[in-house]
Amino acid sequence: LMEKYKPDNIIHFAEIRAAPYSMKSPGNKAETVRNNLIGVHNVLIGMLEHVPDAHLIHLGTMGVYGYGTVDGAIPEGYVNVCMGEKEMEIVAPYHPGSVYHTTK
Repeated sequence: LMEKYKPDNIIHFAEIRAAPYSMKSPGNKAETVRNNLIGVHNVLIGMLEHVPDAHLIHLGTMGVYGYGTVDGAIPEGYVNVCMGEKEMEIVAPYHPGSVYHTTK
């Protein structure tokens, strides 16, 4: 499809969409990891091969940042951190609380 239509943008919805499903059994966890990680990998490979200048819009979930953030605020972009005596800017850190959220 990418080769045929040459899209400028791709919206990626093809992931398992509910955390409770991924927690029902070890098999569901394995399916979630396989589907979510390999699925996005395949989309990216297709884009590199057929539409390298296209933009990927990848929908996620706030659960990748964890639910224990201060006052419920989820940082965006970069945050300043201090590691020992060194200060640096890092991408807002992830803190997923489940296998499902890790794969998003």
